[in-house]
Amino acid sequence: MKKYSPGCLCCGTDCTDSCFFPCTGGEDLGDCKLCGIDIQLPEPGDSGNLTPPFPLPPECPTTSKCWACYILFDRHFNQMFFTLPGESCEAWTQLLFWPIGGNDFAIILNAELGTYRPLWACWLATDYNCPYDSLGYPCANSKIAIGPTAGTSVFDFEGLLPFITITGPEWDGSCGKITIEVRYTVFEFDMSYNELPIDPGECADPKYTDFLHVFELEYCDCSELTNPFTYISTTETDSCAGGVADICDFPSAVIRYHRGSPRDEDWRQSECVRCQCFNCEGYDTTQMAFEWSGPTLNGTTVLEQGVFGFFGGSVRSPVCYFTGGTGGTEPCDFAIEVFIRCLPCDKYTATITIRLTESVVQGGFDYSGKTDAFNCGETVVFEEIDSNGKCNLSGHTFQLSFVPT
Repeated sequence: MKKYSPGCLCCGTDCTDSCFFPCTGGEDLGDCKLCGIDIQLPEPGDSGNLTPPFPLPPECPTTSKCWACYILFDRHFNQMFFTLPGESCEAWTQLLFWPIGGNDFAIILNAELGTYRPLWACWLATDYNCPYDSLGYPCANSKIAIGPTAGTSVFDFEGLLPFITITGPEWDGSCGKITIEVRYTVFEFDMSYNELPIDPGECADPKYTDFLHVFELEYCDCSELTNPFTYISTTETDSCAGGVADICDFPSAVIRYHRGSPRDEDWRQSECVRCQCFNCEGYDTTQMAFEWSGPTLNGTTVLEQGVFGFFGGSVRSPVCYFTGGTGGTEPCDFAIEVFIRCLPCDKYTATITIRLTESVVQGGFDYSGKTDAFNCGETVVFEEIDSNGKCNLSGHTFQLSFVPT
């Protein structure tokens, strides 16, 4: 393979000659192998609701946390799209998250131009007090929405910039620097999500502010590649209709690269693909510990994240898949599957499927249960274990725990 080609991970005998992440002190290729970045955001700020020209029922929410901050940014970013300038490895551009559409709506932002922008409302009437309260029509959603930044004065899908861009490594032979730029636009609307600005006057744009947050990581040793990035600066650009505050408080975010979770002693078998929404600081979120106890069955096992980690669900509430070995004893041998749903408010729920060994072949399931909403690090118990199988699981407890890193 040609040295410095895009497919070349490490071009020398150690990581000082790595194509993408050169570093000192590396003993093998795994020391300079990175899988993506993880972002931990602080609790977002409050945002009010839209004010339609008709009165809303008194039970409708008037304010809530901006959950869209968590939905868009508090997660793993596994995409590693590199663009190398020419044949040199001295600099590259890495795009981590490109906005290709909104899960809530894409609306007209300029009636004259007829152009669109995908937007994520801070909260919806269906998850304003996630995960406990849910109201729908005729309640109003948040008046604050987040979307990608336009690269030109024309608001259209083709001109949108990526949410996250990483450049680097600025390697001088012994130390390097990697830069992360986070771009997004925060909009504030008045009566409805439409093309009308708050105070038209001579301004044809809605009220918004473009944010550009810059973080840097200076490093030398390979172990320093996973240190947190340092916040450098924020650039704000207001529309002619006025500015909007940074509802996500991104300068307080903790951003770091993560390595794969080794499945054996060979770094090439490390697991780089993670369920993006399941990112708990201080815990290995590619694994979960599962324990069962009761009158007849007792045991523990480690559940591994399934292929690609992502099972389904929506953008606002995706699902991560975990599976493990068999447990129990004859005639109650069983296999375990756990589905963890990520909620907009940085909480989770889990459901379990317990299949008896013979049912695994048949494709059916024998027992299922679910948990209440839980936070990172909590041990939760599955409740409402429904049974249509041959084993008596009454009096048994099934619980799920996090695995510390």
